[in-house]
Amino acid sequence: MAKPFSSMPGPRSLPFFGAVLQYSVFAIATVCFNTRLGSLQPTLPPDSEAFLMFASSAAMFEAVQKTMFAFPWYQFFETPLYKQFVKGKQECTRFNFFTYKYLKRFFYIPKKRYFLFRIAMKYINQTLVQLKTDNNQLSVNGDTYFLQNVLNNSTLTPEQVVDITIDLFTAGIDSTANGLCFAIYNLAKNSKAQDRLYQEIGKMCPPGSNVTADVIDKCSYLKACVKESFRLQFPVEGGTTRILKSDIILSGYLVPKGTFVAMNHQTMCLQEQYFDQPDQFLPERWLRHGDTCNSSSLRPAPPYVMLPFGFGPRMCIGRRFAEQEIYLALLKIFGNFAVSYNYEDIEMINRVFTMPDKPLRVKFEKRH
Repeated sequence: MAKPFSSMPGPRSLPFFGAVLQYSVFAIATVCFNTRLGSLQPTLPPDSEAFLMFASSAAMFEAVQKTMFAFPWYQFFETPLYKQFVKGKQECTRFNFFTYKYLKRFFYIPKKRYFLFRIAMKYINQTLVQLKTDNNQLSVNGDTYFLQNVLNNSTLTPEQVVDITIDLFTAGIDSTANGLCFAIYNLAKNSKAQDRLYQEIGKMCPPGSNVTADVIDKCSYLKACVKESFRLQFPVEGGTTRILKSDIILSGYLVPKGTFVAMNHQTMCLQEQYFDQPDQFLPERWLRHGDTCNSSSLRPAPPYVMLPFGFGPRMCIGRRFAEQEIYLALLKIFGNFAVSYNYEDIEMINRVFTMPDKPLRVKFEKRH
């Protein structure tokens, strides 16, 4: 029996989130696997790749969320949540020893079958065949594919190629869908910001024109809206975490090497110490001084308080992909529709990636 993504359990399980989720799966699968999983169909069979890949990812993240700050019983025996995490990785066909060898470095895992890795290997192997027949060159308009780049990288082992691809795919589904929902919600509640965005889109990308990298680069207010939405509903639970490589002094205290340090960006982004009117959706705060559309008297945003993708060499590998997906969706939606939301305020649920706690019931009205 076919099912829509909106039938997935959780507080977001209504048709609109289902549509956003389908777009997110479609986009990240195109990036990671150079293929379309058919996720834009109105309904999906429960055994389809798109439906099962999301369901597996959702099960893993839910298990991680419930164990992150709890006693790690799963290190001593297979708890129900541990089994849920493993089930999220279970495959439907023959077990691949290559995958098991990779996973065993981190967990004790019985030799079962893992769905996500089977699918990843399927498309990685397809790309390898294509590379062999096309002299190691796969491109569209001169741009090489993601898989081609990682497969041709001699510094990466086969295990690392799978690791990077799976991490990018699984993290890119839920995180991008939730981030996009929050951005739509904030703009739907703020008609003044929405109208200003519509004017920018009309100028930079009029109806019928193509959305290019140059167009997105010039849409400064669009980028400001996304940053401001990230600030109000920080995408990641808590914020950036690191293990110190050396002793440092913080506020007069010696913090020794090896200490686990967490920056609570989620809290800092809502403090008046760092932002004027922190509870208000004001994208203008992110516009550079001297920008032709910046008429705001707000203090400039501090550079290291709002870091949704981390910072430095361990910054999120999917940052550019996630931002581009959100930019493209907002350009198409707010360039064509006036969007409104007239229900109670939506808050956040922390589940590795933050998510709306209520359905996003928005109204779309065609502009032209």
